[in-house]
Parts: sequence; C-alpha cells; structure tokens
Amino acid sequence: AVVSTQSTGNHDHFVQDAFVDFIMVQIKTISFLAYMIKYDPYREIIEEDSDKFIKGLISCFRWCPAEASHLRREVIVACRHLVSGNNTETPNFKFRMVNFMDELLDESVLIGTGWTNKEAARCLAYSTLADLIHQVREKLSLKQLAGIVYLFSKNVHDNDLTPSMQNVACKILINIVDYINKKSEKEALFSGRDLMMRMLEVFVQKFQTIAKHQLPELLARCAKQVGTEIPTSPPPDAELLTASSSSKKGTIAFTVQDCRVLVKTLVCGVKTVTWTVNGYKHPPTPNQQKFQPGETYQFVRLLKYGLQCLNIYRIQVGPPPNRIMYIRAAANNNIRSKEEKDIAEHFASVFIASRCTFREVFETEMDYLIDSIHANHSLSIIPHYFLVSRESTSHNCSSIFAYQLARYLVEKLEDMGLGESEAQDKPVLYSRLFKLLFGSVQNQGDRDDVDTEGILKPHLQRIVNQSMELAQTAKDPASYFTLLRLLFRAIGSTSSKYDEMYNEFLPLLPSLLQSLNRLQSGLHKQQMKDIFIELCLTVPVRLSNLLPYSALIPLL
Repeated sequence: AVVSTQSTGNHDHFVQDAFVDFIMVQIKTISFLAYMIKYDPYREIIEEDSDKFIKGLISCFRWCPAEASHLRREVIVACRHLVSGNNTETPNFKFRMVNFMDELLDESVLIGTGWTNKEAARCLAYSTLADLIHQVREKLSLKQLAGIVYLFSKNVHDNDLTPSMQNVACKILINIVDYINKKSEKEALFSGRDLMMRMLEVFVQKFQTIAKHQLPELLARCAKQVGTEIPTSPPPDAELLTASSSSKKGTIAFTVQDCRVLVKTLVCGVKTVTWTVNGYKHPPTPNQQKFQPGETYQFVRLLKYGLQCLNIYRIQVGPPPNRIMYIRAAANNNIRSKEEKDIAEHFASVFIASRCTFREVFETEMDYLIDSIHANHSLSIIPHYFLVSRESTSHNCSSIFAYQLARYLVEKLEDMGLGESEAQDKPVLYSRLFKLLFGSVQNQGDRDDVDTEGILKPHLQRIVNQSMELAQTAKDPASYFTLLRLLFRAIGSTSSKYDEMYNEFLPLLPSLLQSLNRLQSGLHKQQMKDIFIELCLTVPVRLSNLLPYSALIPLL
C-alpha cells in the first residue's frame, strides 16, 4: 500500500534530504503501479485499493519538493498513464480522480511552486489535466466546471505557453459548454449562463490579443505580392520570419499556421457559446433571456477583432526552402480557400445565433464591416451569408441586414461616380454590394415570411432620382445606369408581389423615360445606348401603366 505523507518541514528533527528520498520512493512506487495497471493479471489487484492509490497519487503532487522538478514530472507521467489508457484498462481510476479535481485544479498542487517546475512541467501537466477533463467531464459538478473555466481561461492568455497549449485550453473550454448548460438545470440557476458569458469574454479578448499583437507582427514581416507574381525575398526593412523564429526575447513566436489554428478554434468557441446561451432553457423572466447591454458590447468587440483576425488568411507562405511570407495581392483577394470560406461562414453564424443583438451590432458597425471587406474582399462572404443563407433567413436576420445595408449604400451613392483612383476602388465594392442586395431581394421575392418589399420601398425614389442626377456630373456615369439596371431586374422578376413598389415608382415614370430617351439620342457609346434602351423596356411598372408613355420608348 502507498502511504500518503503528512510530514512537515517545521519539525526540529526534519531532514530535507531524507524527506526527498522518501517522496522519491513513493513516486517510484506510484509510477510502477500506474504502468502495471495496463496488464490484466495486476489490474484487478490494484483496483481493490484504487482509493488509496489515487490518494497516494494526489499526495505525491502535494508533497513533492519544489526543487525536485524531475520527481514532479515523473508523477505527471504516472498520472498520464491512467488518463491515456482506454476505458477497459483504467475506467475506475479516471472517475475516482473526479473527487480530487479541486486539488488538481490548484496550480500549487499540480505544478508546485518552484520556478523550474513552472518552466519544465507546465505543458505536460496541463495537457494531462486536459485529457482527464475531456474524459470525465460528464461527472464533474458545476463548481468543478467553474474551476476549470478559471484555470484554462488564464492559460488561453498565458504568453509563456506554446500556441498549441493555448489552443488546447480553448478546446477544453469549448468541450465543457454543453455540460455547464446541463448542470445548470440541476444545481444552480443562471450561474451556468453567467459562466458561459465569461467564456465568451475570454475568447473575445483572445481575438483582441491576436489582432493587436500577433497579426501585426506577422504582417510587418511579409513581402507584398504584385499581381500574380510571388515574391522571392522579404522586404528590405523586415527580418525573415520562419517557423522557428521569434520576434521578442522571452516570448514564444506565433507562426501563420499557429494563428490560423487558434483563430479557427476561437471562432468555433464563440459560436458554441453563443448558440448555447441563446438556447438557455430556464430563465425566471423573459427579459433575462435577452443579452444585456454589456453582453451586447462583447459582440461589437467580437465583430471588430474577429474581422481583423480573419486577415490571417491573407498571409501566404511561399515554397521551401526559403518559405517567404507574403501578403496576398488585392487583385487576388477574391481567391479564398475552402477553410477560409468555412471560417468566415462560421463567424457570421455567431451573430445570427445572437439575433437579439444582431440589429444593435450592425446598426453601429456597418461602416467597419464595409471597410474591412474593402481591405480584404474575401470577407464579402459574410454579407452574402447574412443575406442568402437559409439559417439567416429562418432567424429573420436576412431582412434586418438587408434593410441596414440598403440604408448604408444609399448614403454612399455619391461615391459611386468617383474614379477608382480617387475612391480607392470603393465604387466597385458598392456596386457589388448593391448587386448582392438586389439579388437577395430577387431570390426571396416569392417568400411570404420575408418582407422584401419593405427593404427597397423606402429608398426606391431616392435611388432612381439621385442616380439620374449624379450621372450627369460623375466621372463614371456607367456605374449609376448599371445600378438602375440591377434594380429594375430585381423588382421586375417577381411582378406578383411588388404592387406597392410599382405604385411607388409610377410618379417617377414620365421624367425617367424622358431622361433616358434624351440620353439615348445623345453622343454615347453603343454599349451605353444599349443600357438606356434596356432601362426603358424594363422599368418596373405594369404594362397598362407603361402604354401611355410608349412614345418615349426608343425604337430598337
């Protein structure tokens, strides 16, 4: 049997060397027995005293001297033998350790107080504890789960841990979300929801850390791609950053792959937490089911820092041996990998899950979203997901976002006529967003549960009148007529539903046809004249309303 030591160094006859030797004997015994559990003839014998065995193991953690880092590492390895065994080998030992989870979550017990222990044994200790938690999480109490959240939340932000260990900490937090929700139904009311919201804050703060520190550091050391040409050398004022290099002494370097893996895990984490909190089933009053103002602010911060972190996919790594990092050229920003597309869609689904805050977030942050898309065109998958995905439509987020996007784009009509050099190609982005908006209206025109008419009706007259007016003085008038063509096609495609919008358009019909007829008679390129004729023929009104103005329609 293993005897758990209760000695103390305060005794007059205490001998430190003898105490270390005695602890070493216990640890060697524990390690030997943990290894022998894997073999059938000895497993049943050790299981008879499994309680004493686990108590002895915890005692070795507690009484291992601070200076004996090699002994503590051996205890952790013995514990790992129990955790790594399959359920037929060490089932009782794993679940008996649940009663000692509070001790294992105490860093002074698990790692000790010695500086060498913290440097040499932390990663092994945390990874072993993470494996144990993953296998016994259904047996843990809500109080123990709260202790796990506290410990691994610190690990998420611990710069002394490797990126892989920070990623493991994030995954452990994700894995216990569902069990926090289940335990809250039995043990406590609302404490589970508060705990999950704290986890969301931890993930958002990690997004902020990556966006403000790791990502700018990587971008500063990247060469710039020109067109389709991949650079073969780093910029002259930057150091060559490889997988093993570090920018600051005393800190662990993040590679591009490290950041991508961590961002992917964080996106999955905020999605899991948000969907679980949104489906929380036991609030005492309806008002407490909604997100509070401070919680809504977390989603605003998530949008800002999350969009910045998604720029990690703009950084590409060249072929060996140099593996030069370079920033994907703006012309190639629409080229996205499947992983990048999936992560962007998962990120967008977070805000659909928090539909109570969806309107508040994008009413204030639409400018930031559009500016982010302008800097990285691959992010256009996010508004596309909001507008056309089945998930967004079913949660009524599609119409909310479409209304806010329409209001934003109408305010930017004056900028669409600027040259690309003046507006830094933003007119092209606005045109694409208008096309996306009109396309979503056209695709959902036959749905009775979506008020697509209410999205465009308030802006219809302004779009038509201002487009015709601004086209007279714009450097690029074609963008306005292309916009009108998209609008007319979207409205005219579902003639059975847009009666109110047709009536809204009737007062504009005479002046519009006169202006188009005059433009068609002027000196313009044939391509522009074709657009004028198409606009005359596709004006979104009933044929009976158009016939009185047939003389204003140009002949083909």
